[in-house]
Amino acid sequence: MINFSKTIGKILIAIILWSCNNPEQRKIASTGQNDVDSPSNKKSLLFSEADFYFQNHNDSLAIEYLDSLIYLDSANGKYYFMRAKSHSRLFKKKSAINDYLKSAIFKYRISDSYFNAAVNNMYENDSLAIIYFNKSLEINPKEESAEFLISECRKRLNQKRPILNPATKLK
Repeated sequence: MINFSKTIGKILIAIILWSCNNPEQRKIASTGQNDVDSPSNKKSLLFSEADFYFQNHNDSLAIEYLDSLIYLDSANGKYYFMRAKSHSRLFKKKSAINDYLKSAIFKYRISDSYFNAAVNNMYENDSLAIIYFNKSLEINPKEESAEFLISECRKRLNQKRPILNPATKLK
């Protein structure tokens, strides 16, 4: 009777293993262990949540999950880029700019990172916006909108400068 029970148990395990298409599911089925607590699985689950909220423009929640991801992996430029975009959509320009620059430092979408940092600097700091647009153009010279936006920034900067009449004496 004992051999019969072991045989049925082995057959059930074989059926379960055969029915699992995913190698990870096979591992869980064969060992009875789940790697939910592994760091890579935590990051994967957190990223799934962050991406869901990010794609659905629930930026406050996306930022919370991205903060956790950055805590776990502070050198992943994609996390900074996504968080920057969420900050940008919430009109938190300083946070967005800082994250876009970190994204560029970590080599994620470098041209886009500098371009977006420039856009977030426009109007408040057109001079810095021009610098970031130029960095974007160094990487992607075909970015036509950067050229146009640089000219717009320059126009605003020229309008802000007081034009002195040479006949006017300075005090």
